Amino acid sequence: MNTETTHLTAQACLPLLQQINFEESTIIEPYLNRLFFALDNGDTFIYLKDEEKQSLKKLSTLLNQENAPLCLNGNRLSLTRQNDLEKKLANKIRTFSNVLSFRQPKQIIQNLLNQWFSDEKSRDQKSAVAMALFHQFMLISGGPGTGKTTTVARLLALLCQDSDKLPEIQLLAPTGKATMRMSQALQNSVKNHLDGISKDIKQHLEQLNAKTVHRLLGLKPPQMLPKYHAERPLNTDIIVLDEASMMDNYLFYQLLCALPKHCRLILLGDTNQLPAVGIGAILQSLSQSPMLPETANTAQKIKSLLNTKTLPETLYQQHAKLTISHRFDDKSGIGQLAQAVLAGNDQHAWQCFNAFPKQLTQQNTTPIQIAHQLYQQQQNYWQAITELQQNTNETSIQKAFTQLAQTIVLTATQEDSETLNTVYQHVLKQKNIVSSQQTWFTGQSIMITRNDHTQELYNGDIGIIVQQDNRYFACFQNDSGSIRQIPLNRLPEYQNAFAITVHKSQGSEYQHVWFIAPKDANLLNRALLYTAITRAKEHFVYFGTQNLFQAACHQNNTRKSALANFLFQAA
Repeated sequence: MNTETTHLTAQACLPLLQQINFEESTIIEPYLNRLFFALDNGDTFIYLKDEEKQSLKKLSTLLNQENAPLCLNGNRLSLTRQNDLEKKLANKIRTFSNVLSFRQPKQIIQNLLNQWFSDEKSRDQKSAVAMALFHQFMLISGGPGTGKTTTVARLLALLCQDSDKLPEIQLLAPTGKATMRMSQALQNSVKNHLDGISKDIKQHLEQLNAKTVHRLLGLKPPQMLPKYHAERPLNTDIIVLDEASMMDNYLFYQLLCALPKHCRLILLGDTNQLPAVGIGAILQSLSQSPMLPETANTAQKIKSLLNTKTLPETLYQQHAKLTISHRFDDKSGIGQLAQAVLAGNDQHAWQCFNAFPKQLTQQNTTPIQIAHQLYQQQQNYWQAITELQQNTNETSIQKAFTQLAQTIVLTATQEDSETLNTVYQHVLKQKNIVSSQQTWFTGQSIMITRNDHTQELYNGDIGIIVQQDNRYFACFQNDSGSIRQIPLNRLPEYQNAFAITVHKSQGSEYQHVWFIAPKDANLLNRALLYTAITRAKEHFVYFGTQNLFQAACHQNNTRKSALANFLFQAA
């Protein structure tokens, strides 16, 4: 939503307030724009100065009354529905914040923990698993390569071993791309990192495929009412939600309402990544707030299981933070750059480009120059497309998807993505990949931008356009990696996707990431820069100026959310 649209939305609400109480609406009017701009940015409230707070005390109808549209808590002004949602969300989280016990003999669990986490670099993972065994609600956070998936695979194996029957497990992620990555990563961990577990448990875990939260709940537009809810809960024992930083307040609350009372909930995510596109900051709130009193009994059980006298500082009640990266070490330019950005160390961050020239590149070029470079970078992709046109089968389409995922161009804004996609298509016409008359072309990359339950297509799903028998189809990979074709007239809303926003890239990884900085310095901050950098596995290219990059290292835009306050008050 742009500035003008946000202003119009705020003004559209004014007549409704005037109908309730005209005099009070004139008092509240100056705050409406600020409040709706905050909501547009994902905040749930705005802070008022003391004198502003005093000016609202005379309100008797529009504020802090039953059915009043606005709410003032201390110096926090919010819409009542947003305030109530965060209250209900806090209460719902606490209903799952129980201390549990397991029936398996402690020695068996200890032996497996010691076997699986034998080296010093896995100490955080070992502690996280031990802690999660005792808690119904658990957040396991960490940056790229810290072993979140391996940790949860081993945790699930222990929970399976501790059950009378194999538990019903659901793997979830907010986007289609994130579900595919989660499924593949978990299956790889089960295959390679679960020695000592029965064949039945391994097979049970290998068969798991992640779903989007929308798909699991059966949320369908336009009402977005869930098929599963408190009166009709899901049939599941364990939920693992990956990329939890992308969850907004409403969707997370809908998920919690649909869970049966006995269900375990394990959240995975990176607390330093961008928050959700929607309203709220789930991981930010959970990582800073106590949810359960830390009882000496529970702490002692965890210490006993780990055979240690003290718990690592990275364990904070129901939040286990993995701090050791197994992908990025001291010799990793991407890892060094990401950590420097997080620390706000702009000098060291910029020096990384000179210190690691094979992994990090900086340029300040135009969109047309970037588009020409991208075409050269994607030669293997276009070769795969040529082979696909000669022999269209599932293997050739899967090869094209593999090559497409090698390089992605990321931007801070949707406008910049559209610009690069348009310019790139112009370059493809120059290279005779696309004719000037074509609307669709084989090899065109698209991203779904609206969930369509009937087609099982969800926001963030990446497709490739393929021509077969003089007809065009959009090809998508299922959770299992198999290919399915969708006629173009059945596609939900989509956009071209050779370039996408950083927000849309969350939950994905690419060998090469090219990030185009925005022209407006206010649009680039630490979290956005960190998220872009950590999508890259081998090479990161920054297109922009040094001043803009270094300024972003100091822009730490924290979401305003009252969820942490409500969690703390309830504790």
